[in-house]
Amino acid sequence: MIIRLITALLVAVPASASAAWIKADSTHFVVYGDTTEVQLRKFVERLEKFDTVLRIVTGRAAETPPNKLMIFVVRDVSTLQKFAGPKSKNVYGFYEPQITGSFALIPRTAGTGEYDLDSVTVLYHEYAHHFMLQYFPAGYPGWYVEGFAEYFSTMEFRKDGAVAVGIPAKHRFASLIIDSAFPLTRSRSLDSFNPLNNMD
Repeated sequence: MIIRLITALLVAVPASASAAWIKADSTHFVVYGDTTEVQLRKFVERLEKFDTVLRIVTGRAAETPPNKLMIFVVRDVSTLQKFAGPKSKNVYGFYEPQITGSFALIPRTAGTGEYDLDSVTVLYHEYAHHFMLQYFPAGYPGWYVEGFAEYFSTMEFRKDGAVAVGIPAKHRFASLIIDSAFPLTRSRSLDSFNPLNNMD
C-alpha cells in the first residue's frame, strides 16, 4: 500500500541542552533521548508522520491525546536490556501501558544489516501497540496484536513523498527458516499471553 503524505509537524526541542539527555515535545509524544538535538528532532518528526499514516489507514481522526506517549531513547540495545532486566536477551524495545501514562523504551541504534532488526522497526512496532490499545481497546488474540504491530513496523517514508506500508519483515526471515513449525492443531493457553504486558 502506498500513501502520499503531507503533514505539518510541531516539534519543540530546547535551543540548548547541557545535559546528555534532552527532551522533545510534539503533538502525540514526549521523548527523552541520549542523543543530539538534530537526531531527536528527526526522530520525533518521523514518529508524528508514522502516527499520521496510522490514522489515515485506520480512519482515526487527528487529535491531541490526554496523555502523550513518553518515549525514552537509550544509546543501544545492550543499554536497553539492562533496564529491561535479567531475562531480556532478545528484547530490542518495549512498551508499557499504564493509566498514569504509557511509555516505551527504544534503542537509538540497533542492527544495520538488511535482515537485522533496526531501531526504527522497533520504534514503529512499539508505537503500533500503543496506538491499537489506546484508540481501539478490546480483547484481541495475541497473533492479531503482534500482527498489527509487525504489519506497520516496516513502514517506509520515501524520498518522493510516498509511504510504503506492509513491506515484508525481513528481520523475521531467520526465524521462519530456523525455528520449527507451530502446528495449527496446537494452541497456546490464553493465560500465557497478556497483550497489556508486552515485551517483544
